[in-house]
Amino acid sequence: MSGGGVYEFDLESEDSSDSEYSMVSPDETLDEASLTEIETYVQASRWQCDVCFDTLCEFDTRWNIQDSRCKHKFCRRCLTGCIQWAGKCPWDGVAIPPVAECGVLSSSDFIFREKCRASKRTGRLMCPIEVCTGLVHVAWEKSPPQPSKHICLKCGTGVCARRACGVPWTNGHQCADIIAADAERQAAAERAAAEAAEAAAERRAAQRQAATVQWNSGNNSMDHTMRRLKAAPCIRPCPTCGVMVEHGGGCNMMYHNTCSTRWCFVCLRIGTCSDYHCKASAEGQEGETLRSADAVVQDESQSQVEVSLRSVPIAEAVHAVYVDHSKPVVKIRVCFNDGSKEVCLNEEHTIGDLRHMCSGTDHANIELKARFPGALPLTDDGLSLKAAGLLNAVVIARPLKP
Repeated sequence: MSGGGVYEFDLESEDSSDSEYSMVSPDETLDEASLTEIETYVQASRWQCDVCFDTLCEFDTRWNIQDSRCKHKFCRRCLTGCIQWAGKCPWDGVAIPPVAECGVLSSSDFIFREKCRASKRTGRLMCPIEVCTGLVHVAWEKSPPQPSKHICLKCGTGVCARRACGVPWTNGHQCADIIAADAERQAAAERAAAEAAEAAAERRAAQRQAATVQWNSGNNSMDHTMRRLKAAPCIRPCPTCGVMVEHGGGCNMMYHNTCSTRWCFVCLRIGTCSDYHCKASAEGQEGETLRSADAVVQDESQSQVEVSLRSVPIAEAVHAVYVDHSKPVVKIRVCFNDGSKEVCLNEEHTIGDLRHMCSGTDHANIELKARFPGALPLTDDGLSLKAAGLLNAVVIARPLKP
């Protein structure tokens, strides 16, 4: 061994020039022809991948499909991608055989692909263990779905044999699709309950609103009826018999004993209205009815009033004289032989009006006399009650002697 650190072998049995492993002295150099030859050989040994078009050397494995129909060359990376992409050559569509897959893919990837092909061919489930090539029979689906345990005959691993699951079996195992379906049903039930509660709340709100509207409309109708009742005259004729009737307060419904008629004092209609609720169909018609009724009351002559009073008793004739309640009203107690009665009149009413209310049709048959000592009979029918001093007084009424 020399000081340069280069090993030199001296083989006595063989010629050193013919030896394959003869060492060349570092001092020796290759000539130009040898270098050109080596360069030509290296360039000639290079090849190109038909997928990525990379230039590779002779030390890189050149893969090809063992089929006479395909003449393409692949590098290891491109062939792996073709296997994972579609399992065939991207140029001519020739299928890549399993022997090529076995040389390129790792053990786990090759086993997985083999199990996929076997599962597709037999209709069974693949064993979930990575290095196991076993297959498991598929369990029958139940209703409702339930997990089902089967054992792999090759590795002895417990597997959920439902096609929708197929994972290793564990204690208390629950399939993911069953859990998702239960969660969806629970969510649907909660949504339905929320929608039902919302619908019930909307119905209750609508009912409350309808009740409020009805109550308001009822109150508005009552207020409207009472306002019209106050604005109407206090005396009106009965729509059946024509007798003048006075409204002394309360509701708008009147009942006439003589003709047995129940009618509304506001619109003069029979059988359509109720207490505090005038149900006239149209405002214009109501106004027309009221105006016509008021015109009858105001424009009737005294003779017509007397004619309408001929057929009624004295107790009803008391209401024949019109009393204006917007003016001061006085009360006079009239004492008859069979009892007494209180009469309401205005101050400007005359003794003749009082005699008329007490006697009915025949004025001369009744004698009126104030009830105090020394009082004389009241004979001047044109004298007002105020002038006669009969305001809030007591008057005796008795028939005249023939």
